[in-house]
Amino acid sequence: MEHIGQKIKDLRKKADLTQDRLADYLGVSPQAVSKWECDISTPDLSLIAPLCKVLGCSADELLGIDLTEDDEGAKELGEELRRLSREDLERFEEIVALAMQKYPRNEQISYRIAETEYWTFGGMTGGNDEERTRKADAEKRFLALLADGKNETWRSYAASQLFHMRMNDGKREEAKIFAEQSGSFRDMHLLECLDGEEWQNEQQFLIYKTLNWLRNYLNMRGDREHHLPSYEASEAVVKAILNDGNYVGYARGLSESAGNQARLLVKAGEYGRAVEKLRDQIEYDEQWNRVICAAEEDQERYLPYTVPVLDRWGEGAGDLIDREEAKGLAGRNWRKERAEFLKTASVYAPLRGREDFKTLLAELQAAAESEQASDK
Repeated sequence: MEHIGQKIKDLRKKADLTQDRLADYLGVSPQAVSKWECDISTPDLSLIAPLCKVLGCSADELLGIDLTEDDEGAKELGEELRRLSREDLERFEEIVALAMQKYPRNEQISYRIAETEYWTFGGMTGGNDEERTRKADAEKRFLALLADGKNETWRSYAASQLFHMRMNDGKREEAKIFAEQSGSFRDMHLLECLDGEEWQNEQQFLIYKTLNWLRNYLNMRGDREHHLPSYEASEAVVKAILNDGNYVGYARGLSESAGNQARLLVKAGEYGRAVEKLRDQIEYDEQWNRVICAAEEDQERYLPYTVPVLDRWGEGAGDLIDREEAKGLAGRNWRKERAEFLKTASVYAPLRGREDFKTLLAELQAAAESEQASDK
């Protein structure tokens, strides 16, 4: 209980309590509290729990037990464990003994010891008695960490390792139990438990879901911070996955991203790049207009992705855009509207004297007139 007096004093002041009030809560004299804070005496062990409750702290905090992963000595041991090879068994045993003495409740060290014992010193194969013993020891450590650990990261890591242990033993159903507890690894581990058509379908769904998550995150940052690199990354990610140019429902988002980039590039004085980005936006609009027409013609029409990593996945036109909305949009000459917007929006004023911008407008207007003529 070294330095517990100063800790009591700091926590008491933080809780806005006087020595007299703290004494009243604990049923002791103010003089007793004063002696604690001056390190003349220490509280009786029976008072530790009430003290923690009154001061709003844990026993570890009150007693100065640091269970965080910030201890440099613990970090160094953890890193050394990760670097050990099969020839370093003696050093492994030394580190285990040292860790148990100095960091008996450090969850990072506990995890690293179990991880090293299983993967480095042969426990994963279980080919002989020593390896089977090490495998069993590693499993006990992982299970203890999963059951009693306070840090969610190390608990999920332990569950992930237990998942791999079960999969390596061919116990897929047991592996699923640990997959469910493995935090951010969950979806990936559950996918590993599948086979055949089920695996193919789920794998593509996870790619689709992850693509949506990443794109939405990047666009959100772009919107909040007017951050050009985020918009650029969002567009690049979609085009990298859907690298055959068939964007289906992503066409609308790509158009918005390209438009946002063009506006930011104009403000940055990068006029040539801005014009190129407006060209990209028009190309994306062409694709999105095909989705609108599909929804207007038949709301249930299925629009598949054709890139190999998502060729089992597609979307209904009616899921992408409401049919009534599609009817209104399909009847408009969007090229004419876009040309008018580019000619009148103040943000694009710096571009209007440029030949590349004039060429873009002329092409867009010609396409608009052609569309208008074909509709008559």
